[in-house]
Amino acid sequence: MRVVVDARLCVEGQHGRSILKWGLTRKTLQPGSDDVEDFPTPQTMPGRSAIRIHMEFRGDLLEHLPEPVDYKFTIELLLDDSIAWQVAGTGVLRFGHMVHPDRYITYDNSAEPCSPNEPIEAREALVALASRQNLTLPWQ
Repeated sequence: MRVVVDARLCVEGQHGRSILKWGLTRKTLQPGSDDVEDFPTPQTMPGRSAIRIHMEFRGDLLEHLPEPVDYKFTIELLLDDSIAWQVAGTGVLRFGHMVHPDRYITYDNSAEPCSPNEPIEAREALVALASRQNLTLPWQ
């Protein structure tokens, strides 16, 4: 038996590294106010197996709005009684799909745009959000 004690998402971008902390555990991928299962809490799993945990990661993205491009990420876990983070997996987050950055929704993470205008719409939406929030965009 293994215990996932904590998790974090490390995002690598052109302007540095961001660490997003495990903020909530959700029942499903369908975001909603009644979808919260729990705050981050240890999860048990049988050895040599996989389990599904719908983790919501939170960080300081309002001050560091991502450029609408691809970012490499690593999921790191604290397991059992370890004090060292262990890499659980890697992948790519495609922020080019984020056409409504001020809304809490899930996005397609495919390599292809969902529509021909999507990359332009995502960039414009992030610039508009930064303007409304008086934020600077290091990538603009």
